[in-house]
Formats: sequence, C-alpha cells, structure tokens
Amino acid sequence: MTKTRPLLPFAEAALVAVTLATVAGFWRLFNSGSFFWRLVALSLASHAAVMVARRLGWSLAGATALSGVALVLTVTWVLYPSTTFLALPTRDTITATRLDLASAWSQFQSVQAPTPVTGSFLLVAGLALWWAAFVADWAAFRLWVPFESVVPAGTVFVFCSLFAVKRSSVTAAAVFLGACLFFILVHRVTRQQASAGWVASDVQRGSLNLLKVGGTLGVVVVALCAVIGPNLPGADADALVAWRAGEGGGSSRTTVSPLVQIQSRLLDQSNQELFSVESPERAYWRLTALDQFDGSIWSSNGEYERARGTLSADGRAPQEHVLAQRYQISNLATIWLPAAFHPTGVRAPGVDIRYDPTSGTLIVGSAIDTSDGIAYEVDSSLGVFDPAQLEAASANIPAGIAAADLALPPDLSNRVRQEAARVVAAAVTPYDKALALQDYFRDGSFTYDVTVPAGHSDSAIERFLFDTKAGFCEQFAGTYAAMARAVGLPARVAVGFTPGEQDPIKANLYHVKGEHAHAWPEVYIDGQGWVPFEPTPGRGAPGAEAYTHVPESQSSGNGATNTTLAPSTTVASGPADSPSTTRPTESNGVATGGGQNNKPASESSWSVWGKKVALVLGTAALLALLYSVIVPLLHRHARDKRRRGADSPTDQVRVAWSEAVEAVGLLGVAPSRTESPVEFGWRARRLAPEGAFEALATLVEAADYSAEGATGEQAEQAWARSEPITQVVRDQATRGQRVRWALDPRPIDRRRPRRGRRARSGSARGDAPAIELLLPG
Repeated sequence: MTKTRPLLPFAEAALVAVTLATVAGFWRLFNSGSFFWRLVALSLASHAAVMVARRLGWSLAGATALSGVALVLTVTWVLYPSTTFLALPTRDTITATRLDLASAWSQFQSVQAPTPVTGSFLLVAGLALWWAAFVADWAAFRLWVPFESVVPAGTVFVFCSLFAVKRSSVTAAAVFLGACLFFILVHRVTRQQASAGWVASDVQRGSLNLLKVGGTLGVVVVALCAVIGPNLPGADADALVAWRAGEGGGSSRTTVSPLVQIQSRLLDQSNQELFSVESPERAYWRLTALDQFDGSIWSSNGEYERARGTLSADGRAPQEHVLAQRYQISNLATIWLPAAFHPTGVRAPGVDIRYDPTSGTLIVGSAIDTSDGIAYEVDSSLGVFDPAQLEAASANIPAGIAAADLALPPDLSNRVRQEAARVVAAAVTPYDKALALQDYFRDGSFTYDVTVPAGHSDSAIERFLFDTKAGFCEQFAGTYAAMARAVGLPARVAVGFTPGEQDPIKANLYHVKGEHAHAWPEVYIDGQGWVPFEPTPGRGAPGAEAYTHVPESQSSGNGATNTTLAPSTTVASGPADSPSTTRPTESNGVATGGGQNNKPASESSWSVWGKKVALVLGTAALLALLYSVIVPLLHRHARDKRRRGADSPTDQVRVAWSEAVEAVGLLGVAPSRTESPVEFGWRARRLAPEGAFEALATLVEAADYSAEGATGEQAEQAWARSEPITQVVRDQATRGQRVRWALDPRPIDRRRPRRGRRARSGSARGDAPAIELLLPG
C-alpha cells in the first residue's frame, strides 16, 4: 500500500490559494470590497466539501452529492441568511435565489465595471467559483494532472479580466500567476515523492531542494512578467482587434442604459450635482438612445468613431436651430457625455471623445474611466416640429430604420400587442398613433412611483399595464417604445436628464442633479426624423408642447413637480405630487414593468428564464453526448493505429502485452517500475484466465531479450492470451469503472490506475497500484 504523501495537505492548500487569487481578481469588477469575504466563504466551503469526500475514499458521484448539499447550505447561510428557518433553506430562499438568477443576465448586460455588489452577481460568481474549485480538486488529486487543475480558476479569472476595469490589472495577474506556479510546483513534488528515483534515498531532502529551486524560479518569473510586460514597446497601443469599447479608430461598443451606472446615486445622492451646463435654452440633456429590446432589457450596439469637428447624424429633423452648450462634468461617474439632441459638433482639446452617428451618442475613449472632470463644448441642432407637418407625414419607413427599430422579441405577450392596437385603433397617421400612445399613459390612470420594484420581462410589462399601473420614467418609456413597435411605429428609448435647476445668479447656467435623471421614447416619423414624446406623468420636454400638448415640467425635489410653462388643457399632466425622476437601486437596464404579479401571466418571467435554462441544459446535454461518442472513438482509433503500426512480430507481442496491462489498470492494478513482466504477470494472475497472464509475460520477456526477437507464431500466441484477459477484466469491472475508463480523455497508456475493491484485496504480495505503467521496449 502506498503511504499518504506528506506534502498532500500543502498541495491542497496551494490549490485553495489559486481559487482565492481568483476571488481577489473580482476587486476589478466591483466598486467595493464587500464581496470578498462572502466569495471566500463559498470558495473554502467548496474545497472543504470535495476534500472531505476524497479523503473518505468516496467516488466522484459521492463527492458530487456532498458538494451539492454543501453548496445549497453555504449559499443559504452566506447570501440569504434572513430567509432561513432553523438555519435551513425555505421557500423564501428558493424564491430569492430564483429572482437573483433571473435578473443576473439582465444585470450582466446592463452594467459596466466597477459595478455595485448585488445579490445576483454574488450568486453567479459564487456558483462559478464553486464549480472551479470542484473541478480543480478532481483534476488535481483524482486524475493528478497539474496544468488542467488551474484551468477552471483560470477561466473564471480571464472572464473577469475581460470585463474588469484596468486598475490593479498587473497586480491581479501577478498574484494569480504566482499562485498557479506555486501550486504546480508543490503538486509536482507531491507526486514525485513516491515515484522519482533520484530522491528515493532521501525523499524529504530532495523535495525541499526542488521546492526551493522551483520557488525561486517562480518568484523571478512572476517579477519579470510584472515589471517587463507592461513596459514592452506597444503595451499601451490600441488593440489590433478592438474588442474593448472605444479602442482603435472606430469600434463597436455595446451600451445599455447609463442610469444603471448611476443608479446607486439616484436615491442616495439625488440632490448631488452631476454636471452643469451653460446654454441659452433649456433642453433635455441626452446621453444615448437604446434601440435593441430582447424582452428583458433595452440596449444599443453602436459603432463609435473619433469625434473630430463636425459630427454627422442620422434621422435629423427638416427644421432645426443650433444650440451651443458648455458642460462641466463633476459626478456623473459614467462614460457618456450629455448633449442636446442632435449633436453636430464637439470641442474638447486634449480629450479623446468618440461618437455614434446612429444614436447621436458621445462617450469618452477607452483610456478614460469616466467623464468626470471633463469640460467640453457641444453644438446641437434641435428639431423644430410642426404639428401640421407631423400630421401630414406618410407611413413610409426606411429599410434600415425598419430593420433596427421595429424589432420585437417573438414571445412578446399577445395581450400587450392587443392593448397597443386598441389604444391606436382610432388613429390614422403615425403621428396620431404616437400621440395616442402618449395620452394613454397620461390620462390619469397611471401614476409615477419610484417604490415599484423594477421588472424587465414582457410579463413585467403586463403587470405595469394591467395591474399596478405605477412605475417610474424608464418603465413608461420602455413600455411605450415596445407598444409603439407593436403597432408599426419605429421607436427607441432615450436616456438623459431634464434641464436641471437654473442658477439664481447666472440665468443660462443649469445645475443637473441625480433627481433629474430621465428616460423618454423617440418615434421615427417619415420626413421628420426622430421625434421625442413624453408618456411619463409629471414630466414634459422644453419646447415640445406644441406637438406633444404636454407643458414643460420636471422634478423640483422632495417629490414635487415643477411646471415651467402654463399647464396644457389638452392632456392631463399626471399627479402634481409625482416623485422625483429616480429609480430603485434594484433596477437594471431600462425597466419595462414593475411590481410583483400576484396572478399568473401568459408569459411569466419564470417561463422566459425557464426557456433560457432549457437552452443551456440542452446545449450541455448535446455537448455531453458528443463527448461520450467522440472520446471512445478517439481511443479506438488510437488502439487501431497502434496495432497497425506493429509491423514485426516483436512489436505485436509488445502491443498485446500493453493492451493486457492497460486492461487490468481498469481494476486499479499496474506494474511498478521495479517489476519485470513475469513478476507482474504472477501478481495479476487472479484477474485473468488461468495461466494467461504468466504465459503472456513469458512471451514478452522472450521477445525483449531474444536476439532474433519474437516469431510470428509467438505473436499469434500473445494475441490469443491478451484478448481473453481484456474480456475477462471488462466482465469483472463495474459499470462505473467502465464508463470512467471509456470517457477519460487522456491516452490510456498515460493514465494513473484507480484503486478499486478488487485491487486492494488482491494477492498476498499486494495489488496496490504504482504511479505509472511500465511498457516494455
């Protein structure tokens, strides 16, 4: 029996260090360190569970079961302690977990690092770390493959790095690389203690020397990488492939509602100034437009080019007048640069600014974390819309606009589509339809309420329309845009700010605060371009009353609405006590619904999430099926190739012997380095037909040591002995052993045999497997 390796606990600790180094890398994703100890707890629990199962000698299936139970309990205690009863998970725990999982994907698409620490992100990160720790332990101490053991944690680390901010990137990479090299070194020494002949006389001394030398080399390598790498020529140059937003001369950048980035400030710092703007006129200071709706969130995918001088723009109005603005950003904490729509020119000496002409969006370059502290000037061409011209506009839609701005998810609720059709049933022109939808939300039946929980699925739209009838600006704008598309109106969601508070001394200076954050829909009308509408009660765009019939109004603090112009007698402007335009911290993306539905909907958020889960599980099942077919086929191909390559009788005898030895490895028996074929044949005789192994061993020794080599007759005898051995061994093996052996991706001659019950109860000489196979020749 092999003795327990004295360095095994150190190797296990080194593997845990790799996982903890991965956890530390999450610092570049989150805006606070509150995530750290919770993810550490989940990581340590995962390692502990699989380690206990392995030390107890449990199979991989048993370890998986124990790990699953530990996962449920640890997630409950660490992330949802308030939902437990007697420290056990309850239905509330399941509900909280399901909701966090359901919103995780929306949040992932909606935010940009550094992001607030949310329950959804903690849950997903914890599950990823749990998986990484489990797979790493299996690869490291069951298969004993060191490099494959760091791949799971490396996958999580690289994934985080792709979306993380640039801060501490060198430090994070150095810590992770150092942890990986240290683990590989300790793992290698641990394994060599029982197999390396050069330390056989003094295992302890040889191991320590190897650790010292390897550790020194590892420190040098990490230090050189950390110092030299960032200083190599071209390290700070633009990427050849601009996968990060804003890199290169022109690049693609996926953007979602900027309100997501500042959502933590909307409630906590609603009175804090985000930026100031000097302008001779009030306007909506627009950040971007979101034209993609997948049933969960509104987003955009713009092509950003360097902004130099005059800017082009798509969908401009035929009548415009120029508005010059001067901005000073203070606490916006985002990549966007506000500007009245459409921006036609920008000036910011020394600042890298990018521009998307499709959405009319300005952002800072990728080398700049946020726009805070930037001062710039913008010239904008404000559309002047005449109600008569809007009324006379045709229903023609350019092909590009129709393809991008009429798209709706196929599973959008029919009830929502029918409601949109009902609202515009009496309208004839596109303008009439757009106005009818706006008036539908402002007729007094809908109220502005920031306390309504955010929702993003089509069922949330149903709750907003038919149950709660309450929400904040993003729910009004997002639902309006979805309904507009349902009746054939190209629409998108614009996000930005209302004019802000006028400076008491300087009349053309406006102070824009968190409470002025706002979202509104834009509808494309042929010959008129993108026309803003205002469905949110208590809000009204400056200069738009002539065609929207809504007076200019915005939040004035403490939940009050400030109406700048005389109220319109055409359409009710909503409750006078509408709260400020803020959103709950739980919301993500442009919300399209709110509240919790107490009755089932035709397409619930859970059913949408269930479809996604089914897709993932179906993909995983397909991959597993392909794996289970391809790996055995590859093994069979390798075996056939080896047989075809055995040209001489001597080679055929050796191949026959190798297949017999590999077969008994299925039961956990293998020759040691010091055993001759005859000795091993005698030890393994009980696993094969009587006399078969001893006879085969005699043939292979004769082939190896005979001057003439084996004869053709001996080769036939070898195959006659080998094939029954293989068949008898397979009959003795359990189904689990056969499945594991067939699906093991490693070449058969490089596997470390598993110790089974039969191997431990072998002959008096002991059937304990050695570290590796000894193949003759």
